[in-house]
Amino acid sequence: QNEEGLKGFSLSVDSTPAAAALSYSGAHYISIPGADFVPAEAGAFMAPSGRLVLSATDPASQGTASGVQRVFLGLDSAGFIEYSGPSALAGEGLHQIRYYARDRVLNEGLPKLRRVAVDATAPESRLEVGSPKSMLQDGTILVSSRTLFTMLSQDPTANGAASGVLGRSYRVLESGSAGGQFVTYGEPFTLTGSSGSKTIEFYARDRVENTEAVKSLSVVLDVNAPNLALKTPSPDHEGICRVINGTVSVTGAILDSNLRDWRLEAALGQNATTGYVLIASGTLSISSGVLAIWNTSGFEGYRTLRLWAQDLVDNRSELSLNAFV
Repeated sequence: QNEEGLKGFSLSVDSTPAAAALSYSGAHYISIPGADFVPAEAGAFMAPSGRLVLSATDPASQGTASGVQRVFLGLDSAGFIEYSGPSALAGEGLHQIRYYARDRVLNEGLPKLRRVAVDATAPESRLEVGSPKSMLQDGTILVSSRTLFTMLSQDPTANGAASGVLGRSYRVLESGSAGGQFVTYGEPFTLTGSSGSKTIEFYARDRVENTEAVKSLSVVLDVNAPNLALKTPSPDHEGICRVINGTVSVTGAILDSNLRDWRLEAALGQNATTGYVLIASGTLSISSGVLAIWNTSGFEGYRTLRLWAQDLVDNRSELSLNAFV
């Protein structure tokens, strides 16, 4: 009697479903609770050029895993299709992403849901000019080295989506210069250097790298105080040249292309700090000539004569001398 030999085989049971995971390629932002993005339910943001990337693993159960067979993707209201590679989202706004994986013995994971927004709109910025400043007749903005420039940016909500402003940059160009590197804007800034025309270029970008077109603002920086001179009485002479009486012609010069006003004043005593009385004032530059006729009749003793002027952005200069009446 012929008998076949005993045969056998082992069988492994895989009862654990495959697990799918979602990631992103290209410009994207994973939402952080409390950040300034819209809508609040978006778990992530992508630029239009970004892509959804699915992957999957089949976890081992008691040492057994049959391996991933397929991954499935469903976008918005469309049904599930087999995932074949990085996928784009059609249109700016919020989208619903559903996905799951199946292993080789047809264990399927539960579909997962993620809300992802596409942001295709760049931020918008403006530059706020603080004080002191003055608008010249030709529309030019005149500023000083103390004027603060504040960059204000927002990421507009378009089709219900805005990832929020990520960074702001600016640079200052001197008149006739080719330009330098942009620097990161962190806080209000002032202008430095010599007087003259300056152009400030600036832009912002959002969290998915939508970048605003460079904007610019041109201003004129004035760092020079008015140029003053007293010729009679002269601050360069002492003694008899400082003794005056009766009616005195005070001559000198007040020069500034952006002059606001000037004042000639006198006070009792030497090197006075208070108690000044106005002798004359004006708003026009004087290249050389009589500033005022000072009637000293009835006065006797030392007087402090003070000339001061300020320009349209509060640069101020002062000149004083002691005279004996």
